[in-house]
Amino acid sequence: MKKIVLCLGLALSFTISNVYAAVNWLSYNIRVNNHKLHYYQSGHGDAVFLLTGYATTANFWNKNFVDCLAQNHTVYLVDYWGINTDEHTPGDKSIKAMADDMFMLSKVLHVKKLVYIGWSMGGAVAQQISFDYPDNIGKVVLIAPLTMHNQPNHDNVSDNEAARSLRTYNDVLNYVFDNNLYDYHPKDLSFYKRGLFDAHDKLFISTKISNNQVFALNSWTSDPETKQEAKNSVAQYLFLVPLQDKMLIPWQTIKDAKTFPHSTIVKFEGSGHNISMQAPAQACEQINNFID
Repeated sequence: MKKIVLCLGLALSFTISNVYAAVNWLSYNIRVNNHKLHYYQSGHGDAVFLLTGYATTANFWNKNFVDCLAQNHTVYLVDYWGINTDEHTPGDKSIKAMADDMFMLSKVLHVKKLVYIGWSMGGAVAQQISFDYPDNIGKVVLIAPLTMHNQPNHDNVSDNEAARSLRTYNDVLNYVFDNNLYDYHPKDLSFYKRGLFDAHDKLFISTKISNNQVFALNSWTSDPETKQEAKNSVAQYLFLVPLQDKMLIPWQTIKDAKTFPHSTIVKFEGSGHNISMQAPAQACEQINNFID
């Protein structure tokens, strides 16, 4: 069964504020698959695991978005191996390895009812979890996800030439926001910086790990098994698709979403690649309606 919904008018509004009750987030390191993983945790209720995108950390989420989810759920913001711990070199460079880490984390934490929310590259990881553990995963949320036919041109994403011209941390943030948000302008920098979950120089990963991620993504999207697993998947999927995505091709995301037997597609008019940052309340509402 497939359902398509359109959300309108989500362009930047400076009236967004944190209207949710104060949320206390705690930071943990835990051993999974014989290495350390880092995560943040808050909230009460059924668990949701948030998986971040390429070259970012768990600190890169929008705090209004994650606080909204934490009102009715136990929320885990999870880092991949080698990020935000003292173990800086990941082992297996694959989406399947990331997926196995994320699933085994839920087992170590004794979480039974599982919902994974993956943004961008995290969407690929969330899909792979549902492929590998179909008896354990009922619902998956994919926010502007990488799919079997749709991933960024990483020669442009890593942008070595552009990176050499970025001299300050604000330069880097302006560059990242410009690629991830619709109609972004440098004058918006302070607004979006204030909206980040935790902006204390922990937003981005090392070049070595980001290169590993590029390898993992290329291998995953080029693997014929990925396409077949999508067609055979049994989980229910919510695709949140920004129509002004500059990182991915929206029509291709929608086309790929329709290959999943059980998919709901919500199109966001007026949002760039990072929907949870540009439209936190609307994204949270769609997710709550889907998973509850």
